[in-house]
Amino acid sequence: GDLEPSEAALRSFESDDAVYNMRLGLAKVGVSSIEARTYNSKMNISDRLADALPIQERSMAPDAVIVVPRGHVFESDTARIRMLNEYMKDAAYNARWLTTDALPTLFANPSLFDNIDNSSLDLYRPYKLTTAEEKSAWKAASVGGVPPAFKFDKNGSFRTTADVPKRTSSRRQGGAPAPEFIGGIQKTRKTATTKKPPRDLEAELKPEGTWNLPALQKIRGEFQDEVDRSIAATNSGTEYQIKWGGENKQVKCAFQALFKCTRGKTGGRTNTRNVDIMTHFISVLDGVISSEEL
Repeated sequence: GDLEPSEAALRSFESDDAVYNMRLGLAKVGVSSIEARTYNSKMNISDRLADALPIQERSMAPDAVIVVPRGHVFESDTARIRMLNEYMKDAAYNARWLTTDALPTLFANPSLFDNIDNSSLDLYRPYKLTTAEEKSAWKAASVGGVPPAFKFDKNGSFRTTADVPKRTSSRRQGGAPAPEFIGGIQKTRKTATTKKPPRDLEAELKPEGTWNLPALQKIRGEFQDEVDRSIAATNSGTEYQIKWGGENKQVKCAFQALFKCTRGKTGGRTNTRNVDIMTHFISVLDGVISSEEL
């Protein structure tokens, strides 16, 4: 479900400008980076990393590091890491996750970029390699099986799923009625405070038959933010429901009618389809915006 604003802020980078400045700083010390929040259904993370590197360095893509906001929610049960995508899982197995708090140390000592496993960065490393002593202790305890290759640092300041606030009735404050239970089925009454009014995209984007460039750029930014939030949530193992600024089906139909476009190719699950549709609509907006800017 949707995150409280305070929780969403903890899990996110401060702003798009902050991400840009972070990547600019990395570029200045010769470090290539990609923004994995950006949606691209045709390329996985490894392919995108390889594409961003010079040809002679592309074999280094699997050795890259994942950098996340300091409030990122980590999976502390290493047995559940297998549920992450392959790249994220491999990075955990190789202790290649860092929080943004590591960047000041790295920028102050750029040689660490060539020695990313250095213990001086362990403070910012949620997943650490299992030491030889720990493997010996595992075997001595006759736990059975193969000792884990890595572990989650439970003594660090990293947030886990246990730290995430649960949904409570306080989320219904502001006029929305409390659910009622009838015959074992939970229902919520639709009222004037909960029903979304139709979104008039034509009046918003093309008043008097002329495209409104600032409005086009604004909705384009809103759609991109929603796509980024959904992808960031998926990468952190949580869910995020795409918001269309109105009733989902009505806004999609209104957009198609106004721009005379299709919904593009879509995926299987509901939110995957929404991400695909919104990403396609962004490309449609880009075409109109480019024409209007000429």
